[in-house]
Amino acid sequence: MLRIKRRFRIEEAPRTLSRRPVKIRRSLFFALPYNPASCPSPVYHSVALAPRIAVLNGIFVHCLIGFPVRILLVSKHYADASPRSFRWTAIAERWAAGSHEVEVISGRHRDGPSRLVTNGVILHAVGAVTPVPAASGRVSPRWKEVLRGGPAGRVKRLLQSAWAGVRWPDESWNWFPSAIGAARAACRAAAPSALISVSDPFTSHLVGLALKRSYPRLRWVADVGDPFSLLTKVRRNNARLYSGLNRRLERAVFDGADAVTFTTEATKAAYTGLFPALARKFHVIPPLAPAAPLASALPAFPATGKLRLVFSGTLDRRTRKPSGLLALFAALEGTSAWDGLELHFFGRVSDCEESFSPYAGLLGRKIFVHGQVDRNTALGAVWSSDVLVNIGFDELPLQLPSKAAEYLAAGKPVLTVYSRQDDCSVGFFAGHPDALALPAPAGAPDTEDVARLSRFLERRREIPESLLEPLRRPHRLESVAGAYLSLIAGSA
Repeated sequence: MLRIKRRFRIEEAPRTLSRRPVKIRRSLFFALPYNPASCPSPVYHSVALAPRIAVLNGIFVHCLIGFPVRILLVSKHYADASPRSFRWTAIAERWAAGSHEVEVISGRHRDGPSRLVTNGVILHAVGAVTPVPAASGRVSPRWKEVLRGGPAGRVKRLLQSAWAGVRWPDESWNWFPSAIGAARAACRAAAPSALISVSDPFTSHLVGLALKRSYPRLRWVADVGDPFSLLTKVRRNNARLYSGLNRRLERAVFDGADAVTFTTEATKAAYTGLFPALARKFHVIPPLAPAAPLASALPAFPATGKLRLVFSGTLDRRTRKPSGLLALFAALEGTSAWDGLELHFFGRVSDCEESFSPYAGLLGRKIFVHGQVDRNTALGAVWSSDVLVNIGFDELPLQLPSKAAEYLAAGKPVLTVYSRQDDCSVGFFAGHPDALALPAPAGAPDTEDVARLSRFLERRREIPESLLEPLRRPHRLESVAGAYLSLIAGSA
């Protein structure tokens, strides 16, 4: 028997649940007739008042007692080769495997279907074709080269440069109409229990904001990747025109969302200082660590007894240059660690060519640049390395490299080369049982730093799992996915 009082408290629960009173928010719950053919036990549902979406202030009860919820995910990048995509593809598929209903609004890829169901997740791919690599490693046709060629290419580049100076909020501005249309259609077809919008790009949050205004009782979680208005070196739009608008719209998104998530405490602290009145909504959910790749996916490094240092990730001449790492590595020549050393780069490094130029004599002999590879090859490189190399960001001390959790999961020694004392990744690996952090040299490397690096590389040892497991646990899929469900439920 379920009694509703004015205080809205469940006073007597079904026998399958705890009898301890459970506080619920101000929404009405009714017991639906028990149908043994469709459910093994009585189910208690919130009742929607049409045309509004279900009374979502109460759906946390469903999460807490294990009943399925329907989640609408707005993520421009889904099932493609980007860190946020890897994170949310894994989370969505885990939820779908756990009987939750997950529907995704994403960007469309060349030759990809506009609607498909993959691993239980319903995907609506809308908007113009997104020219990015797919998760399989297959790259779209040579669209960059096409833009470069001939007078038409030069005119097109000029027009694109001019348009980049006026478009807003980011390069995905033209995805908004298709995305909001698809999201509203999904809501009309079947009322979702919660909405999650994912950046980058920030346009995804504008879709979430518009949807929240149409359905004010829809519980909305805004998941923030890179900070939007706080970035200075890599701007999403023309700051001279839009810096004030960026800040106002970011505040509007945070104010409209029921919860806002970041991946680092530093980002949360920065936004708490910027918007102190909204601090209660801010939460940190750490990076996701991937599962170990299959042994067959490991790269075939020759078994020559070499000590292989592996960097996996994206380099950028404005925010993440390899110059400091390369200088430290080259300075090891002549030390006892030098003979067996190799440094491997997996990922996009094309705009950092000038950083590699001084070390042309080492390329192909000591330094190996593999370029952008598919996801499995990159994971295999991380897991089969001897030492993993992390390069910190030159930008704000808010960003944590997406590979940080992968490095932690691999259980290998980690070398961090940082440009800022307050680099997030230095703190992230501070508790690692076998990690070394060195400043990136501005000129010739310090002899003491080179000596420390040499000793670190010569000290090859296995790291006990008992030391790594407490560090890995918050980054496991079940922990990260569960943290988002808690926010959807309103219980965090």
